[in-house]
Amino acid sequence: MSHERLLQTVVSVLIMAGYNVSERCKMRPRSFDLIARKGETIIIVKIVPHIDSVGEESAHNFAFIAKHLNATPIIIGEKARDFELERGAVYLRYGIIATSSTTFYDFFVDNVPPLVYAQPGGLYVNINGSKLRELRESRNMSLGDLAGSLGVSRRTISKYESGMSTTLDIAIRLEEIFDSAIVEAINLLSHGSAGGLEALLDFGGKGKDSKRSKTGAAGQAGGSEIAGIGAGATGSAAGESGKGTALSTSSDAPG
Repeated sequence: MSHERLLQTVVSVLIMAGYNVSERCKMRPRSFDLIARKGETIIIVKIVPHIDSVGEESAHNFAFIAKHLNATPIIIGEKARDFELERGAVYLRYGIIATSSTTFYDFFVDNVPPLVYAQPGGLYVNINGSKLRELRESRNMSLGDLAGSLGVSRRTISKYESGMSTTLDIAIRLEEIFDSAIVEAINLLSHGSAGGLEALLDFGGKGKDSKRSKTGAAGQAGGSEIAGIGAGATGSAAGESGKGTALSTSSDAPG
């Protein structure tokens, strides 16, 4: 998809979601493409077919503008390295959320949030540790019992129950064991409003992609079974309907 077509797709999604959308930014060099507003919510969007083209300086300038507008910065693209961006997954480019136009549509139009974030080595999810502990104890399973079923250590299970994220594969197996959704949804609008941008704009840590983020991470995503998890995932969605169901594969999505 060309940059112009990707831009028009994003504009259409925002209008469908009830946002007022600005004209395209024509300044050079261009730190962002457009700004959208709905009530008190402001989104600043940068559109690039390949998210790897967003370098450190460009990301820093983008974050600086977003911080002073009290806006959420989002990068919309199609590829990372040699891979298509996974639908229902988020990525992190120098501290800024990046995602595909289809994931963007799912979140803003269908109120279906992403559940998975990508980083070098695979796909990861955030799990509800308290719910995992309740499910384990309701089955009278010890830490050792569950650890044995997953092939991990008791300490790892304890960390999951304390809020540590896990791989997509482990999350799927946990949901199969307990027949219950434990994956927490990712709110695209919560990222960048607090510590994320502050860390990026701290010159002492400038230019370092975080190894693990609550809302996303950089890197490539291989083929996955994203749609197989989170049949009732908790977490904040884009709208008030609070959908946290399995990832949408709606044929109405643009692109």
